[in-house]
Amino acid sequence: MRCHVFECLGQRFIYDDENRKIIKILWDGEKADNEIVDEYVRKRDVPKKNIVDGVKFDICNRLIINVTDSCNMRCKYCYANEGDYNCNHHGRIKRETIDNIVNKIYSIFPEGVKVVQFFGGEPLLEKTNMSYFHDKLCKKCRQLGINEPEFVMVTNGTLIYDSDNIDFIKENLDSVTISLDGTQEVHDYNRIMKDGSGSYERVINNILKLKEEAKNMRIGTETTITKKHLEQNDIKSLEEIIGLDLDFCAYSPAFDVDGRRTSMADNSESEISEYMRKWFERDFELRPRVLKNIKRLLKSNSENLCGAACEDIAIDVLGNIYPCFMFIGKNEYKIGNINTDNIHILKFNLANIKNDIQDKVCNIEDCEDCWMKNLCSISYGHCIGARLMQSGDIKKVNKLFCDISKISAEEALKCIVKDACIPK
Repeated sequence: MRCHVFECLGQRFIYDDENRKIIKILWDGEKADNEIVDEYVRKRDVPKKNIVDGVKFDICNRLIINVTDSCNMRCKYCYANEGDYNCNHHGRIKRETIDNIVNKIYSIFPEGVKVVQFFGGEPLLEKTNMSYFHDKLCKKCRQLGINEPEFVMVTNGTLIYDSDNIDFIKENLDSVTISLDGTQEVHDYNRIMKDGSGSYERVINNILKLKEEAKNMRIGTETTITKKHLEQNDIKSLEEIIGLDLDFCAYSPAFDVDGRRTSMADNSESEISEYMRKWFERDFELRPRVLKNIKRLLKSNSENLCGAACEDIAIDVLGNIYPCFMFIGKNEYKIGNINTDNIHILKFNLANIKNDIQDKVCNIEDCEDCWMKNLCSISYGHCIGARLMQSGDIKKVNKLFCDISKISAEEALKCIVKDACIPK
């Protein structure tokens, strides 16, 4: 009975997650929400649907390459322990590992790789190896007569104009995601350099300069929302980030690992709800295009899973292969090693581990009756890696993430109703 009643424009509506529909309530408005849902459910039909939307283990949607375990920053909320994922700093990726990735990846995924994502640590500490990987993989694609993947990078943004990094970026990358948490005060509170100084001025100047110089590249930001945002009732950070007029901006709430207390988990539910509603209302007002993803899901008939359960893989500096970078160091989810294991073993392990993850995350008791289960794939709650890093169990949902996801979904549904009801 996955339904949710919400108010908008002075009226009540039902969101039916199993049918992916928004229905205006036409009967007695004095009835309680649960009575309305019970009456609606008795009359509806629930369609059959696919469990997974087109998962194919012969194509890689995102190949994440951790080129280094090192980082030049010491962000307070970093879940990766400054880049080494608690694996005791193995350093940088070796050329031998890069060669083996290039030589084997299209045998593991014969239908190709859509996106290569350079990750870390801070990937710009290893510009030379990224360039080597890019050139080798593109050459392999030409030999095979297949399309080259899109090359993207996630960076803290401090090293973009150090040395000749900018030349590599402009010549080889299609997209760059830069970490930016908002205003200088909020950003510099958590995103600090090794000496404790802030990174905001350097990052924001690099973003503005890159935007002017790299006209053909997609540039965006990724924001981690922490208790610092909430304590300051900070909406200005969102407005400043959107005001940069970049190609995209993403944000997600921080989660606490290794004793860190930077998330909003210690705040009350009412404080979190009030603040995040303000955030989402302003975001949807400034960026109405983000609602397209939810509208697309409402037209779908399948459950879209986290990439860790589907067509993503991550390879660490030693060549170990995992379902996602957040799984690095978790041996129970290790698919194999690109340097030492043959193709047959890697393909066998890939299918087994991915299917095991799907079986677990598609059958979580806490999620079965959730009113936004089908919208979860574009929410924070569906991140399997965050669950694993925080609790060690991919089936144990993060309550903070789920609560914020429901707030986001309800505000989005209200915007969809307003868009449909208010004359243009």
